[in-house]
Amino acid sequence: MIGNSSVVFDSDSVSGNIEVPTSTIEYCGGVCGTAVLEKGTLTYNPFVSVGFTLARDGSGKPVPVDVSKWNGICISYTSAAAPSLELDLGDSLNAAFAYAQPTVSLPKSSAGTRRCLTWDQFKFPSWFKGEAEGWRENTGLEASRHLVGVRFKLQASEGDYSFHIAFLGSNDLGVEKFY
Repeated sequence: MIGNSSVVFDSDSVSGNIEVPTSTIEYCGGVCGTAVLEKGTLTYNPFVSVGFTLARDGSGKPVPVDVSKWNGICISYTSAAAPSLELDLGDSLNAAFAYAQPTVSLPKSSAGTRRCLTWDQFKFPSWFKGEAEGWRENTGLEASRHLVGVRFKLQASEGDYSFHIAFLGSNDLGVEKFY
């Protein structure tokens, strides 16, 4: 099954794993664009995600890092569709968990929202029924010890959804409640 979704940054349509254009970061003061969601032959709602890699090795390959001392993640954003934040654990762990990355759902926001999330709020999706020995009780905290990146994911009905990510970073300075 193939979807036809893409992200448009500044008038450049991109799909797949690409770097966000520098012009977009300068223009937006962050990352902004439009998620163009097209279902294609998918049997579920289409999606796109914008990923933030935490570290790379000498050859540029993403590598896992232990960020458990961050106490979670804070994000400031606007989004015309309700996004989610997914913790990317790298190719081998993502595959071991059937691509069920630990996730937190966020509300859509037209006025700008800041959310600070603790690691314990990140859980496997409800559809994941696989083995996760030692991960079920503390999913987010375990993930934070093997974190490769964070993804801002938009999954909704077909359509165009604008978004702006103004900040994504550590929650080690205190926690706001998330409702």
